[in-house]
Amino acid sequence: MADFIQHVNKARALAFIRSLTGLLILLVFSATQLRAQTYKTADEVPDPKDAGTGYITDAVGVLNATQTDSLNSLLKTLDQKTGVEAAVVVIDDFDSNDNDFDFATRIFRKWGIGKNSADNGLLLLVVTGRRQYRFITGYGLEGLLPDADLKTIGEHTLAPAFKQQNYGDGIISAVNVIKQYLQQPANKKELTTLLAKQAAPASAPIPDAVFWLAGIGVLAFAGGWQISKIKSAIPNAVRHATNLYADVSGWCFLIIIAAVVLLAIVIFFFGNLSAVIPAFIAALPVLLALSVVLYFFFAHLSVLSHLRKFYTDDLNFTGAVKTFYKKVWWQALLSPLTLLFMLIEFWRSKQVTARILPLADSGGKPMKRIDRDDKEQGSKHLSAGQLKEEQLGSQVYDVWMNAATQTVKLVQNPGYNFDDFTLCPECGFRTLTEPIQISLQKATYTRQGKAKRVKICRNCKHEIFVEEVTLPMLVQSSSSSSSAGAGSSSSSSPSSSSGSWGGGRTGGGGAGGSW
Repeated sequence: MADFIQHVNKARALAFIRSLTGLLILLVFSATQLRAQTYKTADEVPDPKDAGTGYITDAVGVLNATQTDSLNSLLKTLDQKTGVEAAVVVIDDFDSNDNDFDFATRIFRKWGIGKNSADNGLLLLVVTGRRQYRFITGYGLEGLLPDADLKTIGEHTLAPAFKQQNYGDGIISAVNVIKQYLQQPANKKELTTLLAKQAAPASAPIPDAVFWLAGIGVLAFAGGWQISKIKSAIPNAVRHATNLYADVSGWCFLIIIAAVVLLAIVIFFFGNLSAVIPAFIAALPVLLALSVVLYFFFAHLSVLSHLRKFYTDDLNFTGAVKTFYKKVWWQALLSPLTLLFMLIEFWRSKQVTARILPLADSGGKPMKRIDRDDKEQGSKHLSAGQLKEEQLGSQVYDVWMNAATQTVKLVQNPGYNFDDFTLCPECGFRTLTEPIQISLQKATYTRQGKAKRVKICRNCKHEIFVEEVTLPMLVQSSSSSSSAGAGSSSSSSPSSSSGSWGGGRTGGGGAGGSW
């Protein structure tokens, strides 16, 4: 009986431990989810006045207790001695369709930071997930704290500290500089002195990505030089860009045009360039890497196209491709897309090797295959129709010959466009197209048009009628003038009673940056 009781108590204890462990895991998971929360709107960001956290909303938890107390004390002193009402908001991220300028401005207006009569509010928004920060000033502070000065303060205090993930030190340093700056008689003259006195964090080491990009740049230049030399050595090829300078300059021009168009689109829709430029600079390494990948992809495609135009003989072409990839195989490290060409040409080489087998004439004597690139013998034994088939890619011919007996044997093989053509009943060559539509009478706004679908032989021009086609009348497009404006009702003044802030207003002044 005692053993049974002991067993029951032990089971209850284990069950209790399991329940407690599950509860702790749930609490940790919930806390993690709360910390990583993405705010969809500014209304979701907790107001520190309502939450009882002073002037600070730290939704990420980057400030420890000491830093929170110091910063609140500093902001309180700033309020008491200068009258400037300031708030600090640290979040992980917000709606991906929004930008830091608009998001911070909406927070400022929602809370009404600053005194109602003076509009001397100041907001610092830090978005750790996006690596961005944004100052927003009220109307009354725009002249006293110009955007350029706030940008300088952010670049000298916030960005260096944030790169080291010293968020608390960076924010305290920036607020301390602003406090001293506002207390100076000649603010602008004293800004440089204050920044020099401020203890700057240790300079951040050069990121590894810089070394990687430098290495890729050197390899890309070497690869481009190698490609340009190979292209320039292909005789009688149609060359559009046979030197590295032309290739690189062309790609740089396209990248610049794309970047300008992208910035113009963003400015047109959002009207805020300050938030776009840091994001563009941050994405520049990705754009450069993508440019390298695409450059070598199209450069290899161009070389293969030139080789195909120069070599009629498939055996010579596959041999030239093998030689090409023996030289440039390492470029697949810069552009993995080129592996696709390597695999295709390897498969094609296997097909050509299996196709070209030694032949014997009717007497059993071996025959020699004629090089199709031989100017005298290459196409001598093919008719005009057979040459047309090769030009269209419907058929490929191998020519075998016994030099002693002058016996010639043609071996017909499916071309790359074999399925796009059929045998012409008139000339007997595989040069008859699939049905195509030819217009006979154009359609207008008042009558229907006529057309016919026919198969046409590209060799003898024989035409096979398939069917008649009626073309519908043209419809005049009526430009709707009812493009009424989308009724943009921008609700303006936030409630001055939000929280216990003073009800200040802002016109969107301030500055932002990234790290």
